[in-house]
Amino acid sequence: MDPYLYQYGVGGIVFGVGLYFAVRQGFVGLSGRGLRNLVILLGVLIFFMVIQGYLQYAPMAEARPVPFAGDAPDEGSSRTSIGTAVDYAVIAVYMIAILVIGTAFARRNTGTRDFFFGGAWTVRAGRHRGVWDNSDVDRSGDQTGSAGPGS
Repeated sequence: MDPYLYQYGVGGIVFGVGLYFAVRQGFVGLSGRGLRNLVILLGVLIFFMVIQGYLQYAPMAEARPVPFAGDAPDEGSSRTSIGTAVDYAVIAVYMIAILVIGTAFARRNTGTRDFFFGGAWTVRAGRHRGVWDNSDVDRSGDQTGSAGPGS
C-alpha cells in the first residue's frame, strides 16, 4: 500500500475521532467561532497533505554522484565525528527548553483531572481571553455549568 494513502487514511480516522470530540466539546461547529476553527483545522490538514503529496510524487532529477572530498579518518584511527559543538548546543538548549516548559505547566496541575483535561488554569486563561463568560466558572476555576463556545 502507498505510504501516503496509508498515512492519511489511518491519520484521517484518528483526525475524525478527534474532530468528533471537538464538536461535542463545542470547539468546532458549523457557525461562528466553531466554523472558523473547523476551517483552520481542515485548512492546515489540506495544506500539509498538498505539500507532502507534491514532495513525495513530484518528478525529481537525480544529481550525478561526486566523490567525497571531506576529512576522512585515517586507517586505524579511532577518531570518529559524531557531531560538532553546535549540534550538541542545539540538543542541550532544546532539552532545557522542554524541561522548563514542562515544569512551568506541571506546577499548575493540582491533580489528575488537571493533567488529563487541562484543569482550572485553562478555564481561567479562556475566561481572560473572553472565550467563556464568568457565570460558567465558579471561584475555584472549575466549570460548573455548560462552558465553552457552542454549548
